[in-house]
Amino acid sequence: MFKFIVPISEKDKLLMLFENDDYKLKESSSKNFISITLSKMMKNADEIIYIYEKTSKIKNIILL
Repeated sequence: MFKFIVPISEKDKLLMLFENDDYKLKESSSKNFISITLSKMMKNADEIIYIYEKTSKIKNIILL
């Protein structure tokens, strides 16, 4: 499971990376940020690192 927090303005950039995967969205109470929880089965550690490398390029993302 991966969890990301991004500004609402960056949400679409992140979701484009995971359009075929199951994810859950939750907006912050201020409606400025959104939390995205992604459930995905990974084959090995290299796939996990690849996900974090791709997502780390999104502005103001928090990776949990």
